[in-house]
Amino acid sequence: MKKHILLLLLVSLLLSLTAQPSSADELPSFLGALPLCIPERIVIDSLSIDQPIDPCDDNDIINPSSWWDVIWWTGGGCPSSTPQNSENLTTYLFGHASNNLSRKVVFDDLKLMEPGDAITIVTDIGDFDYKVEEVFILEKSAFLEDERVTLNREGRLLLVSCWTKEKYNRRAAKHNIVVVANLESFKS
Repeated sequence: MKKHILLLLLVSLLLSLTAQPSSADELPSFLGALPLCIPERIVIDSLSIDQPIDPCDDNDIINPSSWWDVIWWTGGGCPSSTPQNSENLTTYLFGHASNNLSRKVVFDDLKLMEPGDAITIVTDIGDFDYKVEEVFILEKSAFLEDERVTLNREGRLLLVSCWTKEKYNRRAAKHNIVVVANLESFKS
């Protein structure tokens, strides 16, 4: 029993010594002073995306109605969410990808994004600028179990779309592509 307790204490000590705050943990100080906002547009200059954002509440199926729609899942957070004004902090935006070379749709090129790329979310209170941290692909069946998807943290944005290696063939995609970005700045 003493060995187990000692081992647990040692593991806890090691974790506390190795856990270094990331730049994502050091959120801009302005965030706590902002009211909750409504995302209105997404702008990704590197992908030539400038599209309106429509809300989708908890009761809706998260499936944009057209190839060019970007939807904000209101069951998550908004760009100005903080622990003081919301229990849901991460902002989730969804859009379609077709992987069809003859027809481009809104999130077809998410796979081209790289760490450091810029994303702007235009809201009713101002513009929130994000920097991409990570782009990854995972099976749809693992989506809700993946901590990179479910992490609830202020200043965090996820762009999500279906993904398939094959050209669009009308079969349901079995994977999602996810872009994780962190808040860098705000302009009112």
